[in-house]
Amino acid sequence: MWYAMRLLILLAVLIGISQPAQAEDAASFKANLQQGLVPWSASLPGEGRLSYAEPIEVRANPSGGFVVKFSELAWLTPLPGGNWATIDFGPTELLMVPGREGWAVSGHVSTLVRFVADGQVKAAAKITRNRIDGIWNPQRGAFTKLKLDLFEVGVEFASGDILTLASLKLNATSPSESFQGFVEMADVHGYRAKDRTQIVIEQGRLDLGQKPLAGNGRLSFSWRHQSPPPRDPGAPQEINPVRVNLKGSLAPFDWRSVLKEIGPAAADGSNPLGKALWSRVQPHLHRQNAKLSISEAQAQSVHLTAKIKGDGVFPPSAPPTGSFLGKLNGVTERLKSLSSGGSAGLLSSMAVLGVLGATGQPDGKGGLDYKVDIAPDGQILLNGKKAGGLLPRL
Repeated sequence: MWYAMRLLILLAVLIGISQPAQAEDAASFKANLQQGLVPWSASLPGEGRLSYAEPIEVRANPSGGFVVKFSELAWLTPLPGGNWATIDFGPTELLMVPGREGWAVSGHVSTLVRFVADGQVKAAAKITRNRIDGIWNPQRGAFTKLKLDLFEVGVEFASGDILTLASLKLNATSPSESFQGFVEMADVHGYRAKDRTQIVIEQGRLDLGQKPLAGNGRLSFSWRHQSPPPRDPGAPQEINPVRVNLKGSLAPFDWRSVLKEIGPAAADGSNPLGKALWSRVQPHLHRQNAKLSISEAQAQSVHLTAKIKGDGVFPPSAPPTGSFLGKLNGVTERLKSLSSGGSAGLLSSMAVLGVLGATGQPDGKGGLDYKVDIAPDGQILLNGKKAGGLLPRL
């Protein structure tokens, strides 16, 4: 996703500095393009800079406009300590054709995109197919429509981590003084070499909105993923989710600042999606006093099913807090099955299920109701009682 978002920024740079006139010939357009690239090749504070290889190939298109081809196109992004990482997009070709709404832009990037840090390739993404389509409005100096579709993507990290995606789609529109768009991914498989964990994201969608453009953004999310059951019997099999469905929102959400954190999180050659990225994103949420709203969530462990909804906040100078309502099914049945015979991890399973049973309020239908509070010290309270080490600190 990070590769794709940085590519969209590059497109805006390239189209914005060119703004060709229909009567302009290829040679004049190329000269203007090269001149316009000069300031973007210098470092932009907090953003990075453009890098490309000469010569740039520009030729007139029979239907009007121009075909622009870069033999090498890259974006250099800053890392802590004054170092730089490179996102190498490889050969890139764009077709720009004038139209009633602006300039229609279409094309593709290379089937191999690399992330290089400290002189080493930290990650490489192989893309079977990709497509770029958009409308550039010269008067506004912005894309009013932009789509990027990637299909059959495989990312290999230097750490041995692997990430594959059947598809990754970005779709954005920019009405006057606003922005809205979404990132959608399907059939994502991840493997983390350090602990040999696996995860499957069946479908994920992130909706981004910002109005006005100078204001703060908003993130809505819809997520469905699964993990293999824990290998060790006992408490982990009782509470560690193997399937999660999640819908909610974060606001305000400064997605531009969050985007800048992905590069440093991936600089060690590991998959940044997870704790590495979260540790960098969370300070931004606190800075903006962001509110997390969970409208719908369902999690399943090997034996239990839980539903939860509620709100949390990230205060500027205090740990996160929140209040949620939850329902848990399967505790009574699981305790009965454990008491009928011995099994590996019996004691730890009985202990965790005992805490859940003792803190829950029976709903009269075989389930247990909970009011889940996250205290300022990070403690999780179930119906006012401390969960102890049963649940992780937020």
